[in-house]
Amino acid sequence: MVVCGGIPPSYFLDEMTELEVSAVLDGLERQRREEWERTRRICYTIVQVNSRKPLSPTDIMRFSWDKGQNIAERAMEEADIERLRRMAAEWIEAHGRGDAQNVGEE
Repeated sequence: MVVCGGIPPSYFLDEMTELEVSAVLDGLERQRREEWERTRRICYTIVQVNSRKPLSPTDIMRFSWDKGQNIAERAMEEADIERLRRMAAEWIEAHGRGDAQNVGEE
């Protein structure tokens, strides 16, 4: 993560929270996926121009994310929702609600 994500080692080792690590990993995964999608589109274009039969990009290369849902469309499992609720409650208990209780009351 330090090399690929461009994060200073001192920040990664000493200051980074689990939430930040998760966000960075998601971003790196999205970036890797976009690079492979670009590669597939290039290959698809080259092959389709030279083929008489209609093809789709998944005929050229198949990836694990082709089987189901898009990352953005993936539904959260109930266990994840409950874990996030507990984390939010712990954070509110530790830091207070701040201005969050006034949002939308204007």
